[in-house]
Amino acid sequence: SDVRTALLLPVLCLAIGCSETRSSDPRSIVFVSVDTLAAGHTSLHGYERETTPNLDSLARESVVFERCLANAPWTTPSYMSQFTGLLPWSLEPTPPASGEETGETLPWSMGADQPTLAECLSDAGFRTAAFIDNPNVGSRLGFDRGFDVFDESAAEIGPEDPAGGIQHIVPRALRWLDGLDAKDPFFLFVQVLDVHGPYLPPPRWRGHFEGSPPDGVTRPDALAVALEPGLVFGAIPRYIADPIRSEQAGSLPVLPIVNAYDDGIRALDEDLGLFLAALRERGILDRALLVISADHGESLGERDSWFDHQLLRPEVLHVPLLFRPPGGNERGTRIPTGVELIDLFPTLLGHAGVALPSPRPGRSLLGEFGGGKPPRPRPLFARGDVFDSRAIESGRWKLLVEHPTPENSGVVGYLTTPWAKEWIAGNYPEFAGRTFGTAEFPPGILEGADVTELFDRSRASLQGPFVRLFDLESDPTELENVAPRHPEVVERLTAELEGARAEAAALRSASGPPAAGERSEAMLEELRKLGYVRGER
Repeated sequence: SDVRTALLLPVLCLAIGCSETRSSDPRSIVFVSVDTLAAGHTSLHGYERETTPNLDSLARESVVFERCLANAPWTTPSYMSQFTGLLPWSLEPTPPASGEETGETLPWSMGADQPTLAECLSDAGFRTAAFIDNPNVGSRLGFDRGFDVFDESAAEIGPEDPAGGIQHIVPRALRWLDGLDAKDPFFLFVQVLDVHGPYLPPPRWRGHFEGSPPDGVTRPDALAVALEPGLVFGAIPRYIADPIRSEQAGSLPVLPIVNAYDDGIRALDEDLGLFLAALRERGILDRALLVISADHGESLGERDSWFDHQLLRPEVLHVPLLFRPPGGNERGTRIPTGVELIDLFPTLLGHAGVALPSPRPGRSLLGEFGGGKPPRPRPLFARGDVFDSRAIESGRWKLLVEHPTPENSGVVGYLTTPWAKEWIAGNYPEFAGRTFGTAEFPPGILEGADVTELFDRSRASLQGPFVRLFDLESDPTELENVAPRHPEVVERLTAELEGARAEAAALRSASGPPAAGERSEAMLEELRKLGYVRGER
């Protein structure tokens, strides 16, 4: 469209007008992270729709890790783990607390005694800049530490505005690069939100993909819409539905929403291709390490979780991880060994020639850039807020432990879990087959029931722990719980998981969390539109 062309002209002009960056230090790093980019919906990772042709092309001169897992299923703890190299249990609230009704996220924090990636690089003489699109990666949470420039102006632009996201960020990032001194190594971090719900792709790409997505998920034709913000299973979240429905619509067709997610990935890939062209034209790709990844993926109906990222499951935890070394990797390399996002911290510091501030649980992946031996398999870990969930993946096995309560999942989320639906059908048959928190089962119905008894009885039956074991060799989508058949594996992995949690807890900050800054009204409104402001969490 004319509007889109006008928005892209500054990027293209900058790219054409500058043939070589003035900074030539080979230790420099460009790190691009795409919020909510599920590896399983990228053609980079074998998805049958061509959603990422530019990433596919880049992969032919890069090192791609086929199985990289996020250490947390949502933005703040995932990026904190990436920026500190610490597992989420080192950064979690102490004691665990519920969110406030104002929509405040849980008080995750990076302590002053937990140096960040940017601080380590800045102390080593790197020029540093970050361009941020998600308010949950903002300065108020300490993410600005170590950055000379921390631009979060994109985080105040709503998802419905085509001038936001990567199109807002790229011209600013390129201007910063163009102002660098030749002698200075640099670290550029670009965080973009274009793929995140409510899935509003630019007009040019809207409707690009049609029909049933080739992801093997069986979906109903339509689903009810949740009545209130908050976690809900078996229904479409309000923040997804509100921008695309008429005021009275209590349900929506499902496939157009899933297809819009894919449309958004394709649109983002096109803009990313323009950014890469600008970097290549400047010579930056010959002199800097390029990293492309994500903080987490997205549930698109798997396990009755719709358009959200809460569960420690492959659709949420499996993210792209691509390294293009300076000058490129002529062969293109695919590494099947599982790695995790905390590995970025030692890898990027190692590339920069900067020592780790102290031992970290992650490991450097630098050996793969030169075609060395693949990393040895080792356990991978994840921690989630919802259900106080925790997971370990070790070889062919994955252990998942969940402890659902109304406090850690919200009342609606708690009463819409698969366990609760089965329990309600058996104990309150008049509610069977309905999804709580939607027009078919509004919360007001419970006013005629003994709610105290309902919750007392449900707590006794549903609080868990629910322990599940999956054989990833035969069941990569994690559909069959084989824990009863392999108690010895459950026992071994439980011990490893609890040991890792204890070691991580010992690395919690001794200085305590810094005071969080205030959010602007614009950022609060953006958080509402992104589904983060939830009365129950």
